[in-house]
Amino acid sequence: MTGFSIDAALRSGFSLARREWKTVLAWGAGAFGLAILMQLLIMGPALPGYIAEVGTDPEGAAAAMEEAMLAHAWLTYPLMILAAFVTLALFYGAVCRAMLRPDERGFFYLRFGRGELWLLLTALALYGLMLLALIPAALLVGLVVAGISMAGGTPWFWAILLCLPLGIGGLYVAARLSPAWIMAWDEERFVLADAWRLTRGHGWRIVLMMLALFFLLLIVMLVVLIPSAIVAFILVSVAGMAGGVGGTLVLAVLALAALVWISAYYGVFYTVALAPYVEVYRELKAGAVAAGP
Repeated sequence: MTGFSIDAALRSGFSLARREWKTVLAWGAGAFGLAILMQLLIMGPALPGYIAEVGTDPEGAAAAMEEAMLAHAWLTYPLMILAAFVTLALFYGAVCRAMLRPDERGFFYLRFGRGELWLLLTALALYGLMLLALIPAALLVGLVVAGISMAGGTPWFWAILLCLPLGIGGLYVAARLSPAWIMAWDEERFVLADAWRLTRGHGWRIVLMMLALFFLLLIVMLVVLIPSAIVAFILVSVAGMAGGVGGTLVLAVLALAALVWISAYYGVFYTVALAPYVEVYRELKAGAVAAGP
């Protein structure tokens, strides 16, 4: 049975970022900008009042902002969730296109076509399946723990004992279905059953790849964010001590550099996080095609 290389999957995101660094930077800038836009959407019409009052009464301004956000939550939160899924389809589709169809460059590989629509529908289906699995699992654990607690037992021990196999089983199912969004984009159809068949015999290797990717991303975050925060703190302190026009100019340059750095980090992080799944799909599909019917 033809498999896939975990090493090649983990390296695929870095290879794509090195080959398409301008594109990855644009992805990061776009994702960062859309995140800010969604936050502004949540704040809504209360934002001008917050800006006007935050300088004189920070606590009162924060309380008023929170109250206004809750008052408009029925409208803003559904819009935010919809925008998040559309953004997901847009950027996930761009990563798929950059790796599977590199000739279709377009506008940084970004577009919203039939593939992105099927990716979006598949993501919603996977999200729904996750909720359907989590709700009864949480109820089961809650009922068992409550019963043991009433009987005078040790509830936390049994909670761990129940959650561990449920978590492992959920991780395995997630691994088996992990290529679904890529296959939906590639073939422009509903593919959950086909994704399950494609990963038959590879589930635990995909779980291993997912765990390795998690620790890789954690290392990237620690290596990048902590030194960046320290350097930024030092530079801002120096600029504040300088004062005057020079300090203001230094702060402006630092703000611009921070935007570029954050965009680069966003782009590389998401590329490294998504590309391994596309690589797994590509290798498994190539193996399935080579094996024939």
